[in-house]
Amino acid sequence: MKKIMILALAFLSLNAFAQDQKDDAPRHDRGPKERPMHDFTPEQMATLQTKKMTLALDLSDAQQKDIYNLNLNQAKARKTQRETFKANKEKGVKLTENDKYDHMIARLDAQIAYKSKMKSILKSDQYSAWVENMANKRHEAKDRMNNRKDRRHFQQDPNQEPRTHRRS
Repeated sequence: MKKIMILALAFLSLNAFAQDQKDDAPRHDRGPKERPMHDFTPEQMATLQTKKMTLALDLSDAQQKDIYNLNLNQAKARKTQRETFKANKEKGVKLTENDKYDHMIARLDAQIAYKSKMKSILKSDQYSAWVENMANKRHEAKDRMNNRKDRRHFQQDPNQEPRTHRRS
């Protein structure tokens, strides 16, 4: 009887310790990154993106200035859009299907314009390297998203019915 009590006490203390560790853990592991990009000002984001592109593509000074201005405009637009979405969420405003469609069209138009401006700024070999780099980033982002979905599914309560993701 004494052994059972000791075993039960040890199990409970280990269980409590494991739960305490989980609460202190960060919500998401960003790896070596210090903080998310959206915490920076638009000028800081544009500078960081331009410097990364300079390292990857060996940009000239004129190209750096043009790309900085392009990145700055894009960062400012993203920040205002993020603030608008956040304000709507706090107000409880739901987007209609037409609003969602309009946002998607506007985003795609902005991507097309950004790509054409990059094509006019960069040399052909720089542009092809940039396109390849963007494709790799998109692929990595998809992988991260799928891994996040897998972790969420794995952490689900085993007694619970599996969740299905349906789009309406």
